Amino acid sequence: MPAASEAPISSSRDDRQASPDPTRQFGWLSTIWNLVNSSFGLWFLSSVLLSTAVFLYQTWQDDKHQQELTTERVERLNLEIAGRLSQFGTWARANLVQADGEGRYQFSAGVNKTAIEKAIDDLAAAPKSLEPGNKLHLHEVFTEFQGRNLISLYVELNLIVRRVMEEACNCRIHDTPEKWDAISSETKPTTPVSSIIRKKPHLNDDEMHQLYVKTIQYKEAEVALLSPDYLFQYGQTPDHDVFIRSFEGIFLTDDAERSGLPSTDCLENFPDEGGCITYPKPMVVSLDDGKSAGGP
Repeated sequence: MPAASEAPISSSRDDRQASPDPTRQFGWLSTIWNLVNSSFGLWFLSSVLLSTAVFLYQTWQDDKHQQELTTERVERLNLEIAGRLSQFGTWARANLVQADGEGRYQFSAGVNKTAIEKAIDDLAAAPKSLEPGNKLHLHEVFTEFQGRNLISLYVELNLIVRRVMEEACNCRIHDTPEKWDAISSETKPTTPVSSIIRKKPHLNDDEMHQLYVKTIQYKEAEVALLSPDYLFQYGQTPDHDVFIRSFEGIFLTDDAERSGLPSTDCLENFPDEGGCITYPKPMVVSLDDGKSAGGP
């Protein structure tokens, strides 16, 4: 009998040990609540909240300031590029091309592929001091770019735009030759780069695509400056129409034209201050069926 009576007593004791003590829990909550409502607790919480708010505001201010600096840098780079292209275009009108009797243009007499490639090399180089003669010499727009060649300006623009894209999508942007070939140099985004950058990080798919097209244009400009033969599409003889079409499609972008500087919209105009002369891609006739197909 004694053993039988001890079993329920032991079980009841284990139940009491396993169940939480509501009085103890209430004591902890009461202590915390009293601490929070104390002068020290209120001061501590207000300090934490205030510090957090100041940190978030400062972070937002720093991001906004950095965004403004990036936007200003892009605008200065675009204006510097436009200034050099304007000088080149004005020089080219007087030294590379001439109008015929029908108001059309061809390369001037004596202008060959070597002379044109030399002019592109001078365009790509850093600004030089003016010397007499017809040799092309460019002047910088901003003194900070005095020692910079044109290729480096396009490289910097490309890096800035890629960084903006990667920060907006939180991803890595990878280029492939297939994507490059799929985008024509004549495809011109409708929104200025600086305006898109101001919207970072809230960029939609169309804005991201426009920035990506810009990176392709910058790279194509770098290729043309490094290898002027690219402007002739690697033809054996210099073709005037191919050169003008390539140059305008690669270099005279909306950012250059927006500067309002001379010769940043086109290299050739119709007589009497007429509109720009354009040279569309020629149609290629198929030998199989005699039907025309789009040019390359």
